[in-house]
Amino acid sequence: MKKELYKKAIAILDANFQEGGFTIPSAGLYPFQWKWDSGFIAIGFAHYDVEKAKTEMRTLLDAQWENGFIPHIVFHTENDSYFPGADFHQSELHPLSSKKYRSTGMTQPPVSGFVLQEMYGIAEDKDDMLHFIKEEIDKVFDNHVYFYENRDPKDEGLVYIYHNWESGTDNSPVWDDIWKTMNPPEYTFVRKDTTHVDASQRPTK
Repeated sequence: MKKELYKKAIAILDANFQEGGFTIPSAGLYPFQWKWDSGFIAIGFAHYDVEKAKTEMRTLLDAQWENGFIPHIVFHTENDSYFPGADFHQSELHPLSSKKYRSTGMTQPPVSGFVLQEMYGIAEDKDDMLHFIKEEIDKVFDNHVYFYENRDPKDEGLVYIYHNWESGTDNSPVWDDIWKTMNPPEYTFVRKDTTHVDASQRPTK
């Protein structure tokens, strides 16, 4: 049973790995690279394909902004199956955004350091993995500096998020009571997710 589960997991990861060196969480529904998804995907790859694991993290960290920020979605490709996409987020309007990739202006929990630690623990060739970590660790460090310098206004070691998607819990019911206290604007837009998944399995507008 466990071996079959491993085989299915590997097949999914390999099928979702893209030519650009990143892995999509789900074809159609999530066709781009997500920050912390990539971290956990890299841990999975590390168990059977170390080069893919390293590539996954390199590609993610390559999208880092000049201020250390790492976006929660990197739009490596053009794909109209997901909304809100690159044209909605307009990351190019920020002077410090990546000039190489379009992205969102939101982030996700900074798991990259933990991921590199896990990859080192899994790797059989410790010297090779340590060399890789040394190549990328400054970017991970800079990402943490970003949070200290930009997300801790009271200098109390408590990072704030400005959108529920930044929490990693996305549209979880934990946010329902909070949203009831707010008066968000009404937007008119076309849902893309419900063309791939039953609407009953997706959040409302």
